[in-house]
Amino acid sequence: MSSWFCRRLGHGEQVFKELKRLRIMRYQACLIGQDPYRLAVDTLTAETIVYFGPDDSSLANAFGATPCNEPMMDGITLLDLDFKPLALPASEFGFLSSLLVSVADYNQPGSNAPRA
Repeated sequence: MSSWFCRRLGHGEQVFKELKRLRIMRYQACLIGQDPYRLAVDTLTAETIVYFGPDDSSLANAFGATPCNEPMMDGITLLDLDFKPLALPASEFGFLSSLLVSVADYNQPGSNAPRA
C-alpha cells in the first residue's frame, strides 16, 4: 500500500510563507504541468493542510511532510481548496527554475546578500 503524506501549514500569514517555500521547491523538483500536492482546510481547526500523493514522496519528504492516510475530502471536516499550482509553458520553465534557485540561495542563512 502506498502512503500519502501531509503537513499542517498553520493559520494566516504562516500559510503563505510555507506555500512560497513549497512553490519554490515544486518548480525545482517537478515536471512541468504536474500538480504534486493538494490543499485543504481542516474545518474543525481552520488549519490549512497540504497533501502529497504516493508518487510525490520525494517532494513531500523534502518539505517535511509525514505519512498519513489518503485524505477524505468530504466537505464537512476536510474541505478541498481545489488549488492548482500555476502551470508553466516549457519555454519559461528553465528561466524560472534558475531564477528560483537564485532566490532560494539569496535567502539562505549565511548568505552575503542584504536582508530586507
